[in-house]
Amino acid sequence: MRTLLGRCEILVMDSLSISFGLGMLVEAAAEAAANGAEMDEIVRLIRGMVPHVYMIFLVDVLRYLEREQWVRPSQAVLGTMLGIKPLVTLEDGRLLPMEKVRTRALGVEKLLNFIREFADIEQLAIMQSSFSEHMAMLLEGLELLYPDWDVPVFTYGPSVVARLGLNALGVAIYERA
Repeated sequence: MRTLLGRCEILVMDSLSISFGLGMLVEAAAEAAANGAEMDEIVRLIRGMVPHVYMIFLVDVLRYLEREQWVRPSQAVLGTMLGIKPLVTLEDGRLLPMEKVRTRALGVEKLLNFIREFADIEQLAIMQSSFSEHMAMLLEGLELLYPDWDVPVFTYGPSVVARLGLNALGVAIYERA
């Protein structure tokens, strides 16, 4: 822990997350601080939350994964020719392949199946760069699963676009600890 200008205590933690996953942790820390929690309590809270944040992305274009060296050039060419759409998950701060599908519609169904696996979701959000018909399909599926929920849709930033592309579609989940 360090002090900034003798006034603010700063502790740097690895969230092992990106985009909305990181945002959930920041909001929880800010809310705890606003409610008078001490630094040690906030650190315990966030460290307890980190393993319960899950993220999955449906990637449309393999060249971004190739550029990041997550797939070999030959895999990217062959996958593009076959119309492969990988699903990747963020685990321990690293993007890992989960599954491959042939269409975005099937990918959306896999995203919905991933969400169904969680018994006690506290927060759920969709991450995207550009609204598409597949985003609409995901929203419709979520409306059927959780009719009382208003699921937020966030536009992810340039750092995610650079790694996953403009047409990637993601889901972030925080499951109660």
